[in-house]
Amino acid sequence: MNPSPNLSLRGNLVALDDYFPTTFDKAAYLPNLLEPGQVDGEQFLLPKSYSTLAIYYNKALFDEAGVSYPEDGWTWDDLLDVALDLTQDLDGDNAPDIWGSNCPLPGPPVSNIGWLPLVVSWSVTMARILSATWIRMP
Repeated sequence: MNPSPNLSLRGNLVALDDYFPTTFDKAAYLPNLLEPGQVDGEQFLLPKSYSTLAIYYNKALFDEAGVSYPEDGWTWDDLLDVALDLTQDLDGDNAPDIWGSNCPLPGPPVSNIGWLPLVVSWSVTMARILSATWIRMP
């Protein structure tokens, strides 16, 4: 969700354009980083940081499950579908033994905590992935 239009129309944000130094080059930013902070051509928010996403996958796991490898153009729904196909309960205890997805962060031994920032950022689809593959079995 982009907070810029709502907050700027309420007068809660000030356009930053007049405060940029003359050497500020918007072209140095990727367009998708600046657009969420713009309303009617004015810049109200700037990104603090960003990172690119990559998906690493285990080809053997995909091959064993008969699932096609990821392709360009994948959507979050495609990721969900494949995660569900790959998640397996091998011993019948209603708990995954093979996870269809994982997003670890360094730190405590709770490796799936890595999903939490993604759920906040990407909302509904990521929540569906999380709930389908982490909280309960499909």
